Amino acid sequence: EAPLTVESLKAGVGPTDARPAGGQFALKVGDGAATSENTSASMEFNVAASALKTALNAVEATAEYGAARAIFTEGSWLIFFGDQSEQVPLEVVDNGLWPLSFGRINAWQVDGKWVHELRLTQLPVAFTSSHELVLPPAPVITRIQAGNSEVSYSLNEIQELYIPPDFQGAFVIKRGFAKTPLLSRDDDLEAITEALQVLGADCWRVTLPLSYKPTIEFIGDYGGSPQDLLVVEVEQAPPGDLSFTLNFDRAALASALRSQPQVELPLEIRLVATDQGDFTNNLVALSLPLTIQTPVLFAEMEELPVTDWLVPASPKTYMPFGTGQILTGNKFYSVVVGDGEITEFVITHALATEAVFVTIRENVSGGKMLINGNDFEVEIDSDNQVTVTALGAAPAEDAWVIMVIGAATVAAWANDLTVTVPQVIAGSGYPALPDFMDNATERLEELEAVLPSTGPGVTQGSTAASVTIIPKLSEVLFVEGDFLGDSEGLDPNKLPPRAPYLLPALHDASVDNLTDPLPDPATNAGKVYQNVSGLAVLVPVGGRIPSKSVPDDGFVACDGRSLFAVHRSGATNSYYPAAFERELFRMAVGDKQLVVGRTLQVEFAVQVQLARARRSADSFCQAQWVLNLDLGTYPADASPSPVGLNLQNIDWSPTPIFAQPMLLDPLFRTHAFGVRIQRLAGGISLDQQLFGNWTGNNDAAPADANFVLRARMVDFDTENSQPLARAFVYLGLVGGIKPDGSIITEPAQAKIF
Repeated sequence: EAPLTVESLKAGVGPTDARPAGGQFALKVGDGAATSENTSASMEFNVAASALKTALNAVEATAEYGAARAIFTEGSWLIFFGDQSEQVPLEVVDNGLWPLSFGRINAWQVDGKWVHELRLTQLPVAFTSSHELVLPPAPVITRIQAGNSEVSYSLNEIQELYIPPDFQGAFVIKRGFAKTPLLSRDDDLEAITEALQVLGADCWRVTLPLSYKPTIEFIGDYGGSPQDLLVVEVEQAPPGDLSFTLNFDRAALASALRSQPQVELPLEIRLVATDQGDFTNNLVALSLPLTIQTPVLFAEMEELPVTDWLVPASPKTYMPFGTGQILTGNKFYSVVVGDGEITEFVITHALATEAVFVTIRENVSGGKMLINGNDFEVEIDSDNQVTVTALGAAPAEDAWVIMVIGAATVAAWANDLTVTVPQVIAGSGYPALPDFMDNATERLEELEAVLPSTGPGVTQGSTAASVTIIPKLSEVLFVEGDFLGDSEGLDPNKLPPRAPYLLPALHDASVDNLTDPLPDPATNAGKVYQNVSGLAVLVPVGGRIPSKSVPDDGFVACDGRSLFAVHRSGATNSYYPAAFERELFRMAVGDKQLVVGRTLQVEFAVQVQLARARRSADSFCQAQWVLNLDLGTYPADASPSPVGLNLQNIDWSPTPIFAQPMLLDPLFRTHAFGVRIQRLAGGISLDQQLFGNWTGNNDAAPADANFVLRARMVDFDTENSQPLARAFVYLGLVGGIKPDGSIITEPAQAKIF
């Protein structure tokens, strides 16, 4: 296993990516210190995305980056500013979240657009980022029996070698300048005896009365005489063991243990280390569940005294920890003194406490602090008065600034504290409390006017009230069978040998009437005709494109190869091939589904590709297709009154919610789209998604909550320079885009939540 050089260590015990359970926070927009101009109002830990957006847009600094938008997904708020061209510095401030939590701010780009993520995460209950390398103790030699020689008897010197069980290095034993070969913890008695021969031949007896503690007896020439202690010298030692300390006396852990006798939380240790190849990596060294129990003994407990039964017991008072002893806030009283004559100053400070501290400094810019007991002394006369005496010469006129600092407990500070509503005035970007309450009352009355009169109110949450599955689509136009490819696009080898025509859009200001027999395509290229026969006319197309029946008043165009049905784009002089029109999906929504407070969100992705689109050896055909997201209503017949529930027809708005052109080429492309319609008390709002970017488009919002959505591919066109273009056209419909930019290949979904 390659040795690592540890650059840093972090260890923590705590919940894994857990959200706070309560409290408030604010967001600072931009750089610099927090002010009323760049900091939002306080928000709840579970603030709705709409309220977060409102709070951000009320911050003056937001205007520099553009109006903010926000959505809530999977425990995070995704925030978008303006046209998303700039990364915006964000920071959680005024943090009152509990359990103790912090705001993780991430930002990334999708197609060049910045997305910001705010995720509130609980802090670990114990954490450290410091460590040390700890070496086990080295072997040591101590004297067990001193050598001695008398007339009648003699004692050999016995010394004990202690080798700690966790010692991993190698050592030598020295006697004077001589030393043994290297020894280790694994050497047995025979090896130690053999090594000692260097220090004196046949002078040693080594035994092992206790584990890890061999004894060395001096015999032979050294027997019966006192000897100096042998010396152990460590020659080789591995790096020390990584060690760290986690303190379990933090408020977050105490809070977690209040409602239960024990908690199980993961312990995680992360290292930043460099290996022998100078490769630095951030790795998880250890991750395992840890069970922490409420302690039986607390730090506030005192050791019980030993009872002397010969002396009567005397009372002893134990003072446990309590928040009532915590001092909150400081109160100051400052006065300038000195006239060149007086050395004693009686200061009446009116702080109503003897818990005061007196400081004095010279009354000049950068003046030094004076020292109590050296330059002056203080006597506390009462709760409201102190006497300061100069120990040297009388201070000159206005030479000293005396500051009396007092503190009060929570109980004393809050005792009899009364704040009336009119006293809470505006300041630091916040309105006066009376104005705020009046505004809140007006908004509540507006909400009550539109909410149902019975039953619980409607609240917005993450649980979907309705889910519609939009079937997947996979089609090669004008080719029978399933999609002939894979996730990377069409396989040209599986396609028929000859590709269909790619029909162009034609622009004709003078439309002629369609004749019988039909016009000759070879001599009427670029011409548009209208069917005025009063009957439907079947137009044979060719080029793998099926014939189509053109209704009365319908249009037919000619590209020099064939006649084909077209439709007119509004009141323009442009006509587009009808054979290339495809409806992707349509869905109806009613006001009983989209009640006040709910949101409809539809996300989907369109896949397009041209295969075998090469027109010549050095050019490719290209085409353009337009995705229209249409909005319609479904009125009912009202006469002859009375009538039952009925569907008259669907009236489609002439202006789509959006019309997005897409260029088609031999590359397999996936484009993401979506719409979000939210019904609020004040009306209906609409946001649209083009290629993964959300923007507001309230001008396209429906007038009420009864409407129909339809997605279509229309207005197909090819390049003017390629009049004879052929290609296989692929069209697919799948799910939408994830926050990380990847495409969901499952069927698209429409959710009401």
